[in-house]
Amino acid sequence: MNWRFSGFLILTVIFLFTGFVFGYDDLFKPGSYFNPYVVTPEPFGSKWEIKPKYPVIEESPFKPGSYFNPYVIKPLPGRRQYEIRPRFPSW
Repeated sequence: MNWRFSGFLILTVIFLFTGFVFGYDDLFKPGSYFNPYVVTPEPFGSKWEIKPKYPVIEESPFKPGSYFNPYVIKPLPGRRQYEIRPRFPSW
């Protein structure tokens, strides 16, 4: 029984130091485990908005997909397809 516990403990330590437990280098970047994307409908129209749950301080806070410039999902007319684009243009 002790060999199972020690094996589990060894694997846990290895995974903690190699980063396989979380799977991300930055735990709070958009789309990571602690900062998932949130999809919300817009109040008017048939658009949906994809943005991270929490803002992240970056070099460019208005880059596409960031907290301040989320992606917008809009259905294409007459098709079963959707268009995903940033809310504001990026330069």
